[in-house]
Amino acid sequence: MARFAIDVTACWRPRVGMVTVATELARALVADRDGDAYTLLCSRERPPSLRELDCEAVLAPYRHELALKLRWLPTIESQLGGDAILYPYWPSPPMRRAGAPPAAVFVYDLAFKLRPAEVPWQQRAYMGSILAPSLRQAAAVLVISQKTRQDLLDCYPIPGLDRKLAVVPLGVSRAVEAGPLPAALEPGFILAVGTVEPRKNYPRLLAAYRRLRERKGGAPPLVIAGRPGWAYGDTLNRIRAEPGVRYLGHVDDRTLSALYEAAG
Repeated sequence: MARFAIDVTACWRPRVGMVTVATELARALVADRDGDAYTLLCSRERPPSLRELDCEAVLAPYRHELALKLRWLPTIESQLGGDAILYPYWPSPPMRRAGAPPAAVFVYDLAFKLRPAEVPWQQRAYMGSILAPSLRQAAAVLVISQKTRQDLLDCYPIPGLDRKLAVVPLGVSRAVEAGPLPAALEPGFILAVGTVEPRKNYPRLLAAYRRLRERKGGAPPLVIAGRPGWAYGDTLNRIRAEPGVRYLGHVDDRTLSALYEAAG
């Protein structure tokens, strides 16, 4: 029997893409464990979507990412005695202790380095500090696309990195039963889902939608689902003021399923 750990300490945050990937991956690995044992590494409590998952969990007393990465995770890693540990959200600690199990780390993109204006300065500083040592120490580096693989090789000329890299495309989340559509919303709309932040480029979407309406003399409603993120400036006001656009903000899983089913 192999023993594995999965770091979900960052997954106490509200649901965003990376939280969904990390928690759904943890759920799938435990479901298909075939006799292997899994331990979740959590921040204070299990993430809500993993509370009923049939596996052990170790709870950190910290929420803050730096306390977790610099203090708690290096300590707990060396105590686990497992065969490997997966980091599906943030990279592994920059300073790992002797006896820590081999680490597999996910890298989604290098926006913090290639498009810094789209990323908060705190995240730029954090990723700029920990990613390189994490890549050097990792036994495997998992990326979601060939583009991210090439970006890593271009930006981090680390000996042997190419042999560690594996492209693992994102999968499909488990089905969630659709709930009712939001009030006064009929099927056939155009749907956009994502946090309102610079890297999502909602101003361009609004401009494209406006152009569609002008060319066609009308268009189905544009429905936008996503919580406000960072540095969105006047984008929320522009979304709310745009004719034909309905902004829903954050929606729960059942509502999101209904939106996907009803979008035209």
